[in-house]
Amino acid sequence: IFLYSTASVSFCANSLLLLLLLLHRSGLSLGNYRILLIVFALSDVFISIYHVWYIPMFCFTKYGLIYYGYGCLLGRGTLSKNCNTIFTLSFYLPFFLIGIHFIYRYLSLTRPSVVKENFFRFLSLCTGYAISYNLFFIFFTAHPVYYMGISKRFYGYLAEYEQRPLRPDMNVAALEYIDEDSVINSTAIWIVLGAGIVGGHLIVVSLVCIYKIVGALNERVLDIAIKRVHIQLFRALLLQFAMPFIFSFLPYSVVVLLPAVGVSLDHVDFARLSFSGSI
Repeated sequence: IFLYSTASVSFCANSLLLLLLLLHRSGLSLGNYRILLIVFALSDVFISIYHVWYIPMFCFTKYGLIYYGYGCLLGRGTLSKNCNTIFTLSFYLPFFLIGIHFIYRYLSLTRPSVVKENFFRFLSLCTGYAISYNLFFIFFTAHPVYYMGISKRFYGYLAEYEQRPLRPDMNVAALEYIDEDSVINSTAIWIVLGAGIVGGHLIVVSLVCIYKIVGALNERVLDIAIKRVHIQLFRALLLQFAMPFIFSFLPYSVVVLLPAVGVSLDHVDFARLSFSGSI
């Protein structure tokens, strides 16, 4: 119900936003920022729809955790085989896009020529950054988890919960911090650290930009109408950042990091959770 509700809200809200952006091209003082808003709205709709199909599931044990998509657990197609990688990317994507938005807002205050006369150069740099970011994430965090497979112990945990026939080649991502020989799994630890660096640097970029934007708004002398628009867009961006940070990034960080430092979550049992980055 929660997934369907958030997807419906996302679809309606972003459809309305897209409609306003397309119909009132001259009535809104957005400039090139309109393009970033369109990209964010389309991405948000895609993420919400994907999560409805994927249905993220998390299984906590004293040795680590398993996550997978209920809707594609036993799928054999290309999409199903890569569903967990796509889910992880979709989780971080909103934070990446919001970080780009913060950079744009800061530059529009301090170096407006960069996002006006040289906007497509700015867009090209952002595209290159996005490609590098996704490639790093896929090859150093998401794919290593996929190729680690699932141990017999974790397979048994999953079999206790799933009321349907399972098979060894299921589409699951298992982070087993301690293997069956009671040895710390250094690969899993490095994967968690890599994912933390990838996600954490996006949060740092946003926080630094927030600090810089507040300073620029207080120090620079702007026309009252222009300053009002900057403040309104900045407040909207703060809300876009706060919602997924509080309801997605923090809970997800807790369930991933606590087992890695020895805090067992097995008392939580199996849970169907939706840490959807789309708001």
